[in-house]
Amino acid sequence: MTTEHHRVVIVGAGFGGIGAAVRLLRKGISDFVILEAAGAPGGTWRDNSYPGCQCDIPSNLYSLSFAPNPAWSTTFPIQPEIREYIERVVTQFDLHKFTRYHTELLDARWDASSTQWRVVTSAGELSANVLILAMGFLSEPFVPALDGLDSFRGPTFHSARWDHDIDLTGKRVAVVGTGASAVQLIPEIAPRVGHLDVYQRTPAWVIPHMDRRVTRPEQWLYRTFPVAQGIRRAMTYVVSESRHAVLTRTGLLNRAARALARANIRRAVPDPELVRRLTPSYELGCKRVLLSNRYYPALARPNVDVVSDRVIGATPTGVVTGSGDRRPADVIIFATGFKITNRACYQRIRGEGGTDLASSFDEHGAYLGVTAAGFPNLFCIAGPTSGVGHTSFLFMIESQQAYVADAVAAMVSRSLGSVEVRPEVQDGYFHRIQSDTTRKVWASGCTSWFLDEKGRNVAVWPGYSWTFHRRTRRFDEKSYHVTADTAR
Repeated sequence: MTTEHHRVVIVGAGFGGIGAAVRLLRKGISDFVILEAAGAPGGTWRDNSYPGCQCDIPSNLYSLSFAPNPAWSTTFPIQPEIREYIERVVTQFDLHKFTRYHTELLDARWDASSTQWRVVTSAGELSANVLILAMGFLSEPFVPALDGLDSFRGPTFHSARWDHDIDLTGKRVAVVGTGASAVQLIPEIAPRVGHLDVYQRTPAWVIPHMDRRVTRPEQWLYRTFPVAQGIRRAMTYVVSESRHAVLTRTGLLNRAARALARANIRRAVPDPELVRRLTPSYELGCKRVLLSNRYYPALARPNVDVVSDRVIGATPTGVVTGSGDRRPADVIIFATGFKITNRACYQRIRGEGGTDLASSFDEHGAYLGVTAAGFPNLFCIAGPTSGVGHTSFLFMIESQQAYVADAVAAMVSRSLGSVEVRPEVQDGYFHRIQSDTTRKVWASGCTSWFLDEKGRNVAVWPGYSWTFHRRTRRFDEKSYHVTADTAR
């Protein structure tokens, strides 16, 4: 029986995968399939449907450059509209015909003898010349291992897997974590629960949110004169890019932002002791800076307690804290973030010599967040150190998509059998990332998802996004070992 073969297999139908597909089509490459484990496109914005879910990047900047959306209802897009936008893009570019839904990647191995990837899915086996991984940064929720959690009698779920069948009205709810999702969902559920315990190990810097409704005249203008939205997008990009100096370095601008954040706390919280516990002791920008006008008022409600202690276990009727306190709960919600590098999806990818991609990323990172030595013809969208905290992540992944499409097009035009980044190029790149990080606020002493347990930056690009875009405009073949396609 002949194994189904394609020039390219793309894994994931979120922003990363559909953007890569469109870029390939524009290069004249149509022999590809998109594997999607779920039954619909959308990725992060399909899976994260918790109350209050919203992007913290302005809507005019949070869309693919080749598919502007004039219909955003707010200046910061909400989750249902982002999901609908992704579905419209898939329809607009007729990507459904390339997509295999309910098809999960189970295993992928590099076959050096045929210079192909052997891919095993839940729906059968495939082979491909090129494998593009577009599973996204926020695809694998992290739930801490708590003693006794299996004994808890009530519902438990992660914010990224919100259980809409659970009615929280009048319940005693425990929210574990105070990151981005917690800051959004807590104001939504606090008014209707009986009591809410918010477990905060480390407070976050939360600054005022400038969100507002987009007026109908604005929508008409963007729809009728797309160039107007293009100009607005460019202006928004410049403003967002300027935040890099505020959020990555100490100095006058950073101190001004801290003062704004402190005022945001004091304005909403009358209790001085709670103000003290909600005020971070680390530099602003060391952890992700969050946006909200409703978070602090929600924490000041009489039915909400902020517990400044870590959760170490659970009982049948509640949770246990590090100080030994036992607090009752009917429902436990984990707002504890995501796995960034050592993810199950990366462990399923094996390159030359059988090394898995998670181990490779842990040791060497990824060149441009895209390629890794020992993994020929493999490209990542949103790989290690390609995230940003000051502007739109879509700008970064579009840069990677253009780079990857250019690489695949070069392989086709020059009849290349394999391309593999040189180890010295990859290691030199990772070393420079770490060197640049030591001069940023991320290395000032806090614990964040930007850094791994060894204190290395595994998540974010330390420079301005335009510098990353410049580096990825063309496939730099000299950084790679290349071989000819012997089948031709």
